Amino acid sequence: MIRNHFSPSALESERRGDSRTGLRELASVTTEDGRSVLLEVIDISVSGVRVKHSGPPIGIAQHVELEVGDDSIHVHGRVVNLSQDSAGIEFVGLSEDDKVTLELFSSSGGWS
Repeated sequence: MIRNHFSPSALESERRGDSRTGLRELASVTTEDGRSVLLEVIDISVSGVRVKHSGPPIGIAQHVELEVGDDSIHVHGRVVNLSQDSAGIEFVGLSEDDKVTLELFSSSGGWS
């Protein structure tokens, strides 16, 4: 399980450069104020994730905690964009081990 702390993002310039993988997994997203929502993952990469929502459960620039794939990945992130039906969340404070785990997870389409 990956566990990280909130920190300024070093991945901002990489956000668009990482290969994204479509994924059908659920993510438990916990907001700064402690609210928890279950959202569907649309795609994931080493630097972030896009989740589907039916209403704005999270705000732009808000820090969140995510658990993806039955608690197999636990990371912190920052909401970097919102649309009417999705949110882009950039991972923050990832170690090299975290990046390797995310690469394996995203390249295999989740843990089967």
